[in-house]
Amino acid sequence: MDPRNANGAVFLGVNGIVIKSHGGTDEVGFKSALGVTYEIAHNRLMDRIKNGLKRYEKSGVSEKHGDDNKNDEVASA
Repeated sequence: MDPRNANGAVFLGVNGIVIKSHGGTDEVGFKSALGVTYEIAHNRLMDRIKNGLKRYEKSGVSEKHGDDNKNDEVASA
C-alpha cells in the first residue's frame, strides 16, 4: 500500500470540511488529500453527519444512556 494514496486525515467537529495532509507529501499525496475533500463535499458527508446527529438527539438515545452532557453544544457539521 502506497501511503500517498491514503493521505488526508479528516477533522470532525468543525463547521466545514477540514482535511489535514502530511506536510512532507509529494504531488501524489496532495492529490489524494484533494480527492478525499472532493468525495466528502460531493457526497454531502457533512450534511449526513448533521442529520444523523439530529436523529440521534430526537430519538432520546443519549437520555436513555444517562448522558449528563445533553445540554452541551454539538458543533454543526
